[in-house]
Amino acid sequence: MFNIVFAALAVVLLVIWERRERRRGAVRDLFCPWGLLDVLLALAALIVLLGIAGTTAKALLPDESHPWRGAAATGIAGVVTCVFLLYHLRRRYGLLPRDVGLRFDTWGRDALLAGGLVLLVIAVESALAPVFVHLYEAEGEPVRLQHLVTQMQAGQSPTVLIVLIAFAVLVAPFWEEFLFRGVLQPFLGRHVGATLSILIPGVLFALIHYEEGSRFFREPILVFPLALALGYAYHRTQRLAAPLMLHMLHNSVTVLAVLADRPAG
Repeated sequence: MFNIVFAALAVVLLVIWERRERRRGAVRDLFCPWGLLDVLLALAALIVLLGIAGTTAKALLPDESHPWRGAAATGIAGVVTCVFLLYHLRRRYGLLPRDVGLRFDTWGRDALLAGGLVLLVIAVESALAPVFVHLYEAEGEPVRLQHLVTQMQAGQSPTVLIVLIAFAVLVAPFWEEFLFRGVLQPFLGRHVGATLSILIPGVLFALIHYEEGSRFFREPILVFPLALALGYAYHRTQRLAAPLMLHMLHNSVTVLAVLADRPAG
């Protein structure tokens, strides 16, 4: 029932947004002066920084179960990669942050689009989730949740919980959207067309959410509808505001659901 309600609300918001966009009559040209070497540089920087941050976190927090470790390492590596890439694009091409989509002058319209898409994504996810519950039950296994979700559900201190929430709602959406939608999608759009420029980053985005030991490819499949919505939001606006707000809204809803399911006390 809730799936139908969410989907109906999503359609209403998206129709309103579409009509407003048509009245504006704006035609957006694809803007992407960077090339393959710049994309590869971003990937190499992310991999190196993930390794450095992971090694440092492991040295400072040797306990593998420590909830700070993975979130801190990934978050720091992602943000530093974005800062490095912004510097690189500024030095090589003279680009400002707003030139690569980091502008929020039309945040009202972008928020409307993000709100409609997040309702649609939640409706799809809610329809898919019971399928995996059935698959796990058929195998006689409990559903394996993401590590970050498990950490949030555990009885962590308020400080640790705040750090985990900040990573999920603010840090991860920022660096993921900047790299996947702000850098990779425009580059692909210039070379392989709009459809593949949404699909390829979407598949990669879903794959990085796979967790070792998870069954039935659960996380990537559940994340893929969100990935498509994020790519669509960027494609239609050529700005990062809409996908960034969509990502933050989606993760906020997920966090609220996790916190509501935490054991009392």
